[in-house]
Amino acid sequence: MAFKERKDKRFSETGKVLVPDLCIFPGLLIDISAGGCRIRFPVPIDPDTDFDYQASFALAWKTTPAPFVLILQPRWKKTEASGTEIGFEVLRSPGTKHLISYIEYRTHEELTASIRPRSAEFI
Repeated sequence: MAFKERKDKRFSETGKVLVPDLCIFPGLLIDISAGGCRIRFPVPIDPDTDFDYQASFALAWKTTPAPFVLILQPRWKKTEASGTEIGFEVLRSPGTKHLISYIEYRTHEELTASIRPRSAEFI
């Protein structure tokens, strides 16, 4: 099996994701990028890969004042007894501007953190 490199950087993130047409329980966001995300649901579910799901995201980073909505299409799933993890592709969505703003913010934060001088260590 060939390894496919992701075209967008993924950021580890926590947040609540509501996908009412897929699961009555909120999912937990694991990571997100400009092109996709990974969400863990607390129960076994079977998404329809031909269906586009509307999802409301409330991120822990609070970069946006209110939850934003993205349209997602399932690409893969991993089901265990404790729940289901699903990889989604982000489609053109009402919340795309919020997502791009979040990605820019996280990218800036990573760059800033990498160039900050480290304090001298004391022996």
